[in-house]
Amino acid sequence: MPHPDGYIAVLPPARVEKLLAQIGEMKLSDRDAQAVKARIFSSALQFTFDKQGRFGASADLLAHAGIAKDAVLVGMGDTFNIMSPSRWQDMQRATAGENFGDMMRRIGL
Repeated sequence: MPHPDGYIAVLPPARVEKLLAQIGEMKLSDRDAQAVKARIFSSALQFTFDKQGRFGASADLLAHAGIAKDAVLVGMGDTFNIMSPSRWQDMQRATAGENFGDMMRRIGL
């Protein structure tokens, strides 16, 4: 699914189920919730791997992530993200050195 920060977020079925349940609890009269739901699920793809371990991504998803040729897979525990090399470099710079320690403290790690 397209992530608002400009990359592709890949979720396993169990995480998608949790997301569906969470979104399913939102009021039909909540315009923002309905807009987010439509945006997420109209652009999300379900995929499987072929015999060579490949999967396809739509041209829209690749354009959203700024991926023309090369991509970086970024593991996130039970999920992973697909980013352009430049987006990954930006993230690495933003979390380098003392910034990383500060981030860890702010989130309680």
